[in-house]
Amino acid sequence: MLSINVEMPPGSSLDLTETELRLIESRLATVPEIKYYLSASGQGGGAGLAVGSGGARFGRVQVVLVDRKDRQRTLNQVVDDVIARTADIPVATIRVQTASGGGGSAQPVQVLITGDDPQPLQAISGRVQTILDGITGARNVTNSVSAANPRRGSSPIGSAWPTLA
Repeated sequence: MLSINVEMPPGSSLDLTETELRLIESRLATVPEIKYYLSASGQGGGAGLAVGSGGARFGRVQVVLVDRKDRQRTLNQVVDDVIARTADIPVATIRVQTASGGGGSAQPVQVLITGDDPQPLQAISGRVQTILDGITGARNVTNSVSAANPRRGSSPIGSAWPTLA
């Protein structure tokens, strides 16, 4: 089983997400190892196909392959083919993963970099991503530091705080 996670740019409509999912489906229809697929839009990174929790800009396609004995190619070869068939879709960020036993999908290797200062975190995570991108066979390398980028600031306290009446 494969899971294809689709992320559209912030502010994208559900209609645009649906359009991109239909384009991905059209590319999947010609892969001989695919038995069937099911897509859902308006959902995020959780397991399964529950719709509604992630917003209009997210979608997922769950793909079931024919039995291994009836395939010419391995699972990883099919994944690589699907990645290649969807690589030229410019609007969406598309991640193709093999499904884990629990019904969701997971990246087999995850690196966690922590710290208090966002500038070094961004620099270090960028270097790690560059190294991982250079590894033969590595795919779907992502860097989520911008999504977790903390904001620093100050707020007036005490008597300087405006009174709301």
